[in-house]
Amino acid sequence: AARQAAVAVGEEHLREGLAGVLVALGEPVLDAVEAAAAVLAALLLGGDGGAPAADAPAADSGQRDDAEEDGAGEPPVAEEFTRWTAATLGGAELPLPDGWTERAIDGVSVTGDEYPCPQDEERRCVVAGAFLIEGEPGAEPGDAAAGDIDVHTASSFSDAAYGGVTERREELSEEVAVAGTTGHRVRHRLTTGAGTEAYAESVAFPAPDGSGGTLVLRLGWNAGETGPGEDLMASLVAGVRPASATSSGTDV
Repeated sequence: AARQAAVAVGEEHLREGLAGVLVALGEPVLDAVEAAAAVLAALLLGGDGGAPAADAPAADSGQRDDAEEDGAGEPPVAEEFTRWTAATLGGAELPLPDGWTERAIDGVSVTGDEYPCPQDEERRCVVAGAFLIEGEPGAEPGDAAAGDIDVHTASSFSDAAYGGVTERREELSEEVAVAGTTGHRVRHRLTTGAGTEAYAESVAFPAPDGSGGTLVLRLGWNAGETGPGEDLMASLVAGVRPASATSSGTDV
């Protein structure tokens, strides 16, 4: 069976990596680097850099409940989710799949189950995660996604946690509808030095708040039977919605 995959990274990898992609798209954006450092530090649970402890509670006090589950047998769609994140970024919020946790950090992030990282068992990895960060304002979604994917894989599947990425192939590069906008996603299939088979995906799209900003949604998940599956992750992207999409749940 394929080893469980996850995304785990130290802040030192993140700050270097994200700065690189922002330089590729234009001038580095300090706020974006700092926000992303906080977002992805949530995956280094119990590791370096003062990241949250593994038993940190979910930030669920403001999660919204409004959609009904519908029938099985069809590819997952946004309407199947019943909860969305309390946190928002650029006017967007993420759906929260059953059993996943929203992390109480800057930006917006949701993660699946934890387990010891394959390269360093003192670190805590997650079987899947989605992390919404700021990109370069005004960047074209195709350029932003293509510029982010290598940085995403290098930092998320780091040497320290996974033995680095030893093989990769591009699975897709295409336009995708996200939060009422047209974005672009790039997905890579990965093999790590620790033997993990996984997917990494970068999805870039215009911020739905009309600010002119660009958002980047980073996804990482196990490619084996223990992973959440491509359908759920595609549904998660489709389920990103404008924060103004209020419901009968708690407004934040």
